[in-house]
Amino acid sequence: KYIWLAMKHGAGMNGTTCCGDGSVTGSSDSGSTTCSGDNGSISCDDMPTTDFIPQYLRFLQEWVEHFCEQRQAKVKDVINSCKSCKECGGTCNGDCKTKCKNKCDAYKKFIEKFCTAAGGTSGSPWSKRWDQIYKMYSKYIEDAK
Repeated sequence: KYIWLAMKHGAGMNGTTCCGDGSVTGSSDSGSTTCSGDNGSISCDDMPTTDFIPQYLRFLQEWVEHFCEQRQAKVKDVINSCKSCKECGGTCNGDCKTKCKNKCDAYKKFIEKFCTAAGGTSGSPWSKRWDQIYKMYSKYIEDAK
């Protein structure tokens, strides 16, 4: 996302546009841009849809994506650690039971942490960051209603 924004700013500064095939071209007389990779027939005017999403919603989207990645890693740990207990029919008592319990407890703590104001993916509470974003954009949010 950030690379795309930097490329757009760079393209706007010197009149060039980066294309999907790696080629770069300037604006034509008609004002539209074309790529040199396919005899000029590929349009470079495509813009990611994230450019049309307000910043406060992009923040929330990024937070959710980050949270889901972390959660999925914890879920995989639980599945991998508890698989051997499942395979032995619930009769195992040693290492596999301890590993499974530890991974389940770690997952539970992770989820509980994110359900409170103390949790957060960037080291700061997500609810605090949301409040900050909301305060910055509250005028625009109210105007949009």
